[in-house]
Amino acid sequence: MLWTIAKHELRKLRRDGRLRATAWLGLALFGGLVLLSWQTYRRELQERARFEATAREQWDHQGAKHPHRAAHFGFYLTKPELPLALFDSGLKPAAGQVLWLEAHQRSAFTHSPVEDAGAAAILGLTNGAEVLQLLGALLIVLTAYGSIARERDDGTLRLLLAQGVSPLRWFAGKCLGLAVALTALAAPVALGLLALCVAAQPGGFTADVAWRALALGAGHALYFSAWLAGAVAVSAWSRSARGALAALLALWIAGGVLAPRLASSLASSLAPVPTLAEFRSAQGKDFNQGFDGEPGWDDRLVALERSTLAKYGVKKIADVPLGFSGLRLQMMDAWSERIGDRHQQRLEGIYTAQTRWHLATAALGPFVAMRAFSQGLAGMDWPHYRHFAEAAEQYRRAVVASMNQLLERKLVGDKWEVSVSHEVWSRVPPFAYAMPHAAWALREAALPLALVAAWLVLALTLAWAGARRLSPL
Repeated sequence: MLWTIAKHELRKLRRDGRLRATAWLGLALFGGLVLLSWQTYRRELQERARFEATAREQWDHQGAKHPHRAAHFGFYLTKPELPLALFDSGLKPAAGQVLWLEAHQRSAFTHSPVEDAGAAAILGLTNGAEVLQLLGALLIVLTAYGSIARERDDGTLRLLLAQGVSPLRWFAGKCLGLAVALTALAAPVALGLLALCVAAQPGGFTADVAWRALALGAGHALYFSAWLAGAVAVSAWSRSARGALAALLALWIAGGVLAPRLASSLASSLAPVPTLAEFRSAQGKDFNQGFDGEPGWDDRLVALERSTLAKYGVKKIADVPLGFSGLRLQMMDAWSERIGDRHQQRLEGIYTAQTRWHLATAALGPFVAMRAFSQGLAGMDWPHYRHFAEAAEQYRRAVVASMNQLLERKLVGDKWEVSVSHEVWSRVPPFAYAMPHAAWALREAALPLALVAAWLVLALTLAWAGARRLSPL
C-alpha cells in the first residue's frame, strides 16, 4: 500500500510539465555556475602556483641588504583551497586569499576578487552552493505545496479516507513518492559535482577531502529533508493549495532571501568591526603608552639599555660585545606581538559575536545555517581563514626573529649599518601549511549543523501532527 501511494505520487509529478521546466531551469543555472567555478578554480590554481613561486623568487634574490630592511621587504602568502571551494567559495569574495607578511605587524587578507565579480555576483548568486540551497528549496516548495492541500481541494482526500485508507500510511506514501522523485533529481547532480571536484585537482582530492564531501552531502540531505517535511506539513495544515503555496513562499523568502541580508545588518550594527585606521591607532596607543599598568615602549627601551649595560659590565651601549640593535628589535617585536595578540583577540571576539548574530537569523529558516555549514566543510569559512592566518603569523614571527638574530651576530655595540649577501635569504625555510582535517571542520561547524537538524525535527513534528489530524470530515 505504501509503495502504491508513492508510485501514484510519482506519476502525478511526472505529468506536471511546470515542475519539469522549473527543475531544468534550476539545473541549467546551477550547472552553468558550477562549470564557471570549475574553470575559475583551475585557472586560479595555476595562477596561485606562479604567484607563490614569483614571491619566493623575489625574496631569495632581493640582493645584499640590511636584515631588517629584508624583513620589511616581506613576502606574500596565499591561502590554499580545497577542490570543494569550486562548489562553495564562502568568504573568499569578501576576504580574498592573499596575506602580506612584514616586520612589526600582523597581516590581514587583501586583494579581494570582488572587483572582478561577474554577472552571477551581481544577481546575488555567488557560488553553486547558494544556487543549490536557495533554488533547491524553491523547487521542493513548488513540488510539495499541493501534495495534501490540492487533494483536499478536489475532494480526493475525503474519498480516500472514507474508503478506510490510513491517514498516516497515505501521508507517508506521499512523502516517500516526493522523496524518491527529488532524490532521483539530486543524485546525478551530486555525482556530477563530485566528478568536477576530482577533475579540478586530482592530486588534491584526498581521503580527508572525500570525508568533507560526504559530510557536505549529508548536511544537504538534512537541509532538503527539512524543506520537504516542512512543505508537506504546511500542505497538511493549510485549508487550500493556494494558501499552502502562499505560506511556503513567504517562508522561503523570509529564510532564504531576507534572512542573509538581515544577518549582515544585525552583525554590522550590533557587533561593529573597527576600521583599519581605528585598529592601528589603538595598537599604536598601547605600544607607546602601555596597558594594564605595564610600561610603554620608551620605558621598556630604557630598561633594556640599563639591563644590557649591567649584564656586560660596560658604561656605554657602544661597548656592548654584540649588536644592541638586534636586541632592541627583538624586544620591539615581542612587545608588538603582545599588543597584536591582545587586539587580535578582541577583534576575533567581535567576529565571533557577528557569527552568532548571523546564526540567530536561522530562526527564519534553515538557509543561513546551511550556508555556514557548507562554507565550513568546503574550507572557506572564518575558522579556516583564522587557522591559516595564525599559521602565517607564527611563520612571520620566526622569519623576523631570524633577521634580528643576524643583527646580534653581525654587529657590535650601537652599530646599525650592515649588509648580508643574498644567500642568507634563500636559507629561510619556505612556508608550509597543512589544512585542518575534516573532523576539525565538523567540530567548528557543529552549531550550524545542529540548527539545520533542529529545523528538520520541527518540520517532522509538524508533519506528523498534520497527518494525525487528517479525517474524511
